[in-house]
Amino acid sequence: MKLIIAFVIIVIGFNTFHLTPLGVYSKIFILGISVFGFIVNFKVILKIVWFKVIGIITLISMLSAYVNFNQSFLSSLIANSNLINGFALSFVFIWVKQGKVNFFTLLKWVITFTWLYSIVLFFMSFYDVNFEVISQVDGRVDYRGANKLSKHLIFLVIFFYFDLFRRLKKYKYLCYCLWFLVVTQFYDIQRGDIIFLVAVITIFSLINSKFKGIALFGLSFLGIVSLSVLNYTFSDSLVGEKFVQMGYFFQPDKWKLITDSSVGARLNEIRFALSYIFESPFFGNGLIRSSNYSSYFGDEYFYIHDIGLFGIYFSFGLVGLIYYIFTVVKAFGLQQVVVRDKINVFGLNLFLLFFTLYSIKSGVSVYLPFIMLFCFFSINFISDYEKPKT
Repeated sequence: MKLIIAFVIIVIGFNTFHLTPLGVYSKIFILGISVFGFIVNFKVILKIVWFKVIGIITLISMLSAYVNFNQSFLSSLIANSNLINGFALSFVFIWVKQGKVNFFTLLKWVITFTWLYSIVLFFMSFYDVNFEVISQVDGRVDYRGANKLSKHLIFLVIFFYFDLFRRLKKYKYLCYCLWFLVVTQFYDIQRGDIIFLVAVITIFSLINSKFKGIALFGLSFLGIVSLSVLNYTFSDSLVGEKFVQMGYFFQPDKWKLITDSSVGARLNEIRFALSYIFESPFFGNGLIRSSNYSSYFGDEYFYIHDIGLFGIYFSFGLVGLIYYIFTVVKAFGLQQVVVRDKINVFGLNLFLLFFTLYSIKSGVSVYLPFIMLFCFFSINFISDYEKPKT
């Protein structure tokens, strides 16, 4: 029974059912488990640095939202629910450490579920299937497609199979990687996914290589060839235009050339956020409940996940940025430990680096610490289980 509960906590904690008809129910379930875990496992939580840090960040967010917007405790509790959900992991890792749940069986279950989930995503993308989701704020009916579904578990499994391919040199694992990657991009090409995926593999290859100069030259050459092929193949396509428009984002003199609605919206959101950042630079403005946006921001379109580091700064101020930098440094440090001690952590180190770096674009590792904590705790458990080879 504990294995089943742990599995459900992991799947929901990865935000798998967000923006689906099961989203509200899964959110209530994981929040309830998290609050219960915080109370029942409080003594254990106090001994773990990561849990204490998440608690401090949550408290800062709630107080900032109250000071700056007079947001109620209930609204702040809902707005910060993704932060609080990290405490649900206290159950999982207490059970794993006590031997009541087999971690490796749990991981197998998660991977099996992700295979099934990827098939569902593929057919939803292929047939352009949408489902109705009724907003809990205003009762409005929205239609969600495959592009709106969470892909965190998909990327976890991509790095799982990439790590198997790297170690065992069996091309079937590379094919599995490609399947899961195609599933994430089939409906709509996501520039950030591709960029950070390539960045993580490049960084790890450099760390893992004994001949870093040769590796850097080889990766640079491969990158130039790949970009040339992409440029030639997609020069007149929407795929190529997506990356061109993204390039304009980093060139102020070309902002007038931006026609991509996504890029343009992010630029406007950053401008909007800056005024609030200047007013509360140290502790930010806190996380805001979605139903309160119109009351605080009027008709302005503003979504903190769109603006990455600016969203983190808006929500948590300088404290949040320092916290984020700390997580990135820890993620980089784990890459070196895994390589040095030759620990088999099933690609969790790569997924962790991908997830933390992706926050440059979306802030996801800060707003959804459950996944980051899962990676840190899992790697630490495996490191203790599988002693470094000498």
